[in-house]
Amino acid sequence: MSSPVPNPEENLLNLQKWLQQLTPHCEVSPDKIKVQETEYGGKGIFATSLIKPHQTLLKIPHSYLLNFTSIVKHITSFNDTIKLPSTYGHVKVTTTPEDDITRSFYSKLKLEELLALTSFQIVAMYLTLETERAESSWWCPFIRMLPDSSDFRLSPLVWLYEEDSQSFDKLPLTTKAHAKRIYSNFCSDLGIITALLTKYECISHFSKDQFLWAWMCVNSRCLYMPLPQAHTTADNFTMAPFVDFINHSSQQQCVLKIDRTGFFVMSGTKGYEQQEELYLSYGAHSNEFLLCEYAFTLPENEWNDLDISREILALMEPFEIEWLKDMGYFGEYTISHDASMSFRTEVAFAVLQERDHTSGSLKDNKRLASFLNGGDLGSFYKNGRKSRIAGILEALKEIFQESSVLGSKGSNERQMVVGKLYKESLDIIEGHLNDL
Repeated sequence: MSSPVPNPEENLLNLQKWLQQLTPHCEVSPDKIKVQETEYGGKGIFATSLIKPHQTLLKIPHSYLLNFTSIVKHITSFNDTIKLPSTYGHVKVTTTPEDDITRSFYSKLKLEELLALTSFQIVAMYLTLETERAESSWWCPFIRMLPDSSDFRLSPLVWLYEEDSQSFDKLPLTTKAHAKRIYSNFCSDLGIITALLTKYECISHFSKDQFLWAWMCVNSRCLYMPLPQAHTTADNFTMAPFVDFINHSSQQQCVLKIDRTGFFVMSGTKGYEQQEELYLSYGAHSNEFLLCEYAFTLPENEWNDLDISREILALMEPFEIEWLKDMGYFGEYTISHDASMSFRTEVAFAVLQERDHTSGSLKDNKRLASFLNGGDLGSFYKNGRKSRIAGILEALKEIFQESSVLGSKGSNERQMVVGKLYKESLDIIEGHLNDL
């Protein structure tokens, strides 16, 4: 994978100058926050003084946000035949030098071709090409502050791309399934963008490695924002300079707000002490999810869970599976680190328990119907599922204990993170077994 030119201090200064170029310019509160290296690697945003709750810390105008809207405005600025509607009026475009990419591709693209792309496709494509344009790109200061390709080395998607089967094959089954879904999306986007660039004979300015880097930057740095060009809710996102220095925490801290003037970051219900790091929450995600989507894990994560869908469904009869599908409770059976389980999992075990009281059909089962509607049957089903869940967890424990040694001292970085996933699953299993 390719990545920005490494020169951290100069790049940060250039970014800060660039954020002041347009009017309205970005508003960063230097008396409240600054960018600095973290103890655990990479950059973060830290408080330079006491920050009270609900204070505005950052404001990024729409012209500095990299998303479907701003990219269409920038690309079509090289094509005089395209007239954009008023929905693009809030994005300002600065003239940049023409080059092979703008002449052979940007100036010839049809508006309908751009609008047919997804947000992921257009942003990853644009990042790839603008990185190739280097100093000619208006976005260069932002691009050079994006993560280095090495920051994504723990992503299972990257392992698949690099054909590192030795690492990938050791992952838990659910992690492999998640990574394969993401890799399939990446390959689909790569195919569509490659075909578009080939059509306009611009493929010589494109590399798969660079596109992977750009795609991972988008996947790991995008923030929710409604967009008029969105085909689906998955298209509603933006990349935001400076905001993307804020790292993830399992607990919500800073708050994001969007209005017609731009993108805001505010302190949440708690303030910050001087030198305390500011965080955002990307959502209630397990370490398996964080690893697959963002290429990192948290040392402690209260949202860790264990998916036992495969093990539960292996115990099911066809009529039970059919009933679960009809009722919207098929799959996604998880148990959590606090010895609790999702309601979906409770329903699945209840179905297995009802096998002793049914004759091959669950359609008229009043007890299950009552349970789904909030009936007080939790203790009845909890006692009945103990032996089944114990059997599942004891079998998984034996498998996971063998794999958890991958995280032992002396293992390489990828083996360490695989071992960590198994160790966290073992902790969940132990918690549930102790609670039975």
